[in-house]
Amino acid sequence: IRIPGERIGGEMSPADRYAYNLAMIIDDQDMRITRREEFMCSQAIRTGQVTVTGEDYPTQTINYGRDPALTIALTSTARWGETGVDPYDDIEEWCQLLVDTDGFTAREVLLGGSAAGLLKRSPRFMELLDNRRQASGSMELGVVSTGAEGKYSSVLGTIGELTFIQYSQPYTIGGAKNNFWPTYGVGIFDPLQFQGMFGYGAILDNQELRSVERFPFMWQTFNPSRTHAQTQSAPLPIAPEPNASLFALVR
Repeated sequence: IRIPGERIGGEMSPADRYAYNLAMIIDDQDMRITRREEFMCSQAIRTGQVTVTGEDYPTQTINYGRDPALTIALTSTARWGETGVDPYDDIEEWCQLLVDTDGFTAREVLLGGSAAGLLKRSPRFMELLDNRRQASGSMELGVVSTGAEGKYSSVLGTIGELTFIQYSQPYTIGGAKNNFWPTYGVGIFDPLQFQGMFGYGAILDNQELRSVERFPFMWQTFNPSRTHAQTQSAPLPIAPEPNASLFALVR
């Protein structure tokens, strides 16, 4: 099959084409595992726990023990977008909640697309941006689109010690569309103190038998000749300081 950009009729040798297609397959498998890791990280920040599942592996939920007060769902007239609700008041309150709960300082605010749009309508938020003494901050107030392949997040800007990031990463399972991060979701955390990392289970293969991030493997079958490729991984997010994160569903 002619690769993108190659002239009509082709110019690659069969061996080069074989190597190229094999590399693309391995890269696609690696990307799929990376997306699963990102989904697990999102789940850990949103819920304070993660569900682990896999082939021939019983589904288990790993609870990191985050304080229940750090998982918030606004309701009724307290939701963003309701009359009299200023989203920036909540941002300040939740930053203080991180400090009061376990002594962590808020550094980053992760916003779904709709939450970011509502925050930009905050009167106090705009006042901070217009304050001429606000020399340490800047913000992108124009339209920001996230969720397209290769652009899942965008740094909107900073105010004081807070960096505001808009994030969206859609996925489809069984024809049903969903997103790693709710469009009205707001996460506030200290990424350094959260100390998030991954542990990897050993792959039960006699050629590996150790913990690795990825275990790519190929084998041949004959008559007809085929090359089979697979990449295995057994990731598990580790969150030593779960109370360095907060999640709120604002609408």
